[in-house]
Amino acid sequence: MVQEPKRPLSGLAIAGLVCGILAWLIFPFSLLNPLPMVVLGLAGIVLSIIALGDVNKGVKRGKGAAIAGIVIASLSLVWLAFFYLVLSPQIAQVFSQIEGSLR
Repeated sequence: MVQEPKRPLSGLAIAGLVCGILAWLIFPFSLLNPLPMVVLGLAGIVLSIIALGDVNKGVKRGKGAAIAGIVIASLSLVWLAFFYLVLSPQIAQVFSQIEGSLR
């Protein structure tokens, strides 16, 4: 019985997953400058999609890492958009009411 050599693990899948995790973890620091989170999130999505193509062709393995990278990076971007579009105006309104009540 001859064993088939293992396919290599996709480095792109791992890189996409790491970018997605980093994008999620730097959210508190992205409140002042969201650009790093956006760049990491987009990089995670792109790298993971490319890796998923390689995995589906049978060239490499790492389908779970690629899917997790897409999901986590996408969720980080959705959370950032939600924060800036929905929560930020509400927080600004609360602060202006507090400032008005202090006068």
